[in-house]
Amino acid sequence: MALMWVGAAAVVVAGGAAAAWWAQKAKSNDGNVASRSGRSNHASGGLSAPKANNRSKSPSGPLEAPPAPRTHTAPVPVDLNFGNYHATHEIGEGAMATVYKGLAKDGSGPPVAIKVIRKELERDEDYRLRFRRESEVSRHLQHTGLMAVYDAGEDDGRLYMVAEWVDGPTLEEVLTRGRMPLKPCLNLATQLAEALDYAHQAGLVHRDIKPANIKMTRGGVVKILDFGLALMAGQSRLTAVGFSMGTVSHMAPEVLSKGTCGAAGDQYALGIVIYQMLAGKEPFHAKNAMALGMMHVNTPPPSLTAQNREVTPELEAIVMRMLAKKPEDRYPSSAAVAQALRKLMPASGLLPPPPPPPPGSSTLPPAPPSASGTLPPPPPSAG
Repeated sequence: MALMWVGAAAVVVAGGAAAAWWAQKAKSNDGNVASRSGRSNHASGGLSAPKANNRSKSPSGPLEAPPAPRTHTAPVPVDLNFGNYHATHEIGEGAMATVYKGLAKDGSGPPVAIKVIRKELERDEDYRLRFRRESEVSRHLQHTGLMAVYDAGEDDGRLYMVAEWVDGPTLEEVLTRGRMPLKPCLNLATQLAEALDYAHQAGLVHRDIKPANIKMTRGGVVKILDFGLALMAGQSRLTAVGFSMGTVSHMAPEVLSKGTCGAAGDQYALGIVIYQMLAGKEPFHAKNAMALGMMHVNTPPPSLTAQNREVTPELEAIVMRMLAKKPEDRYPSSAAVAQALRKLMPASGLLPPPPPPPPGSSTLPPAPPSASGTLPPPPPSAG
């Protein structure tokens, strides 16, 4: 049920167990995860080609069904220009946009990912609204731990945005080979909790945390993608037309029963992700989305310690608290989740990673020259 993409939050993971384990997994995928990205709508490079619902309702009526996605088993050479950027390879095409790898036309700067609205949708105001909103949310999240969005604009009627190129597999791809060992799981889970907390502190709720929206570079950087469904703090639901509420497999009970999602809903979804990393599978399985949703609302998750001997009672307690049915029974913040996970690291023989750098400091690669300067202003801060 996930609807759309935007590349956004990221946080640097300390080296060691997590980076080494991820590198081993990437190598086991024939040494080239990116070349196999055709199996997923999340193309390598950080900008993910989005999925969309077949029919999305809006106040003015149903949107037309989007074109079918097209995937590639390897990047396809192209010779296209969008503003001040030259696309050299098509990485993948989703229901709403195509993702390319490219460079600034003058050759300066690092490779970039270029996301372009599909030609069939360039005059559809609903999809254009969604596309513009992606750049708004990404623009709001300026931080060393976030994937940089360099530019956005329009070229011959086609909206595009340009972001940092990120090469690496999604967590979804990695977990197809089994559950994650305890040490890298703790490290990764802590970093994800801290990344989410930064977004929440910035006044945003993600609403679609899941393994397909988490990437990790081969250098050990974890990134949360897909802030296209994000809400500003205080909103109970997205008012823009045609948006869905997230993915049922990772949807909090209050989202399913009341249609509302706050930071506690993101924490619940992250709890499902951590459960998957430790058990190698989701806690709930059903024949259809409605039955699955009812399990999230009513059914306690199966024990983790019974499925993985590495899981301690303390770690299981953390995950189960994150998966509490009532939001008030979960941790007060994602920062509190990260703090609880950090306390388990010395006992597991893993040194806690350093805290994320403060906002304002940056080690991101330099941005290519801006073509349009048309990035919209960031949404107002919460509070």
